[in-house]
Amino acid sequence: LVGSLAPKGEKGGLHSVRTGAGTLHNFETLSGLRIAMYTTNDVPNTASSNTDRRGSDIGGVSVRDALRYVYTDLWVESVVKSPLYRPGEMSEAAAKSFDIASTQFEKRLDAYLQSMPWFR
Repeated sequence: LVGSLAPKGEKGGLHSVRTGAGTLHNFETLSGLRIAMYTTNDVPNTASSNTDRRGSDIGGVSVRDALRYVYTDLWVESVVKSPLYRPGEMSEAAAKSFDIASTQFEKRLDAYLQSMPWFR
């Protein structure tokens, strides 16, 4: 359904859902991993809008670009390339032996998000 509603020439997919309270941004990888972030409505989902509803500059990085960076530069580099990570094979026993904290993913994620001008 979402693919049939996408504009011509654009790849279908659900990128964000906006409500009166906020926006849920979504990034889905080819492997099916989904990364989501909930923000206020004045944070841009795409790079074409760099101002909030009051016209104030809120930075040049969109949430979509940030979520892509989280996957490609943080998740892949920190977790996927870890020798202990076994995609698709994370049984309960394997999950106990793999501690995501040992990959520095959470620390790097926190530092990256706090550097975003729209992160409060």
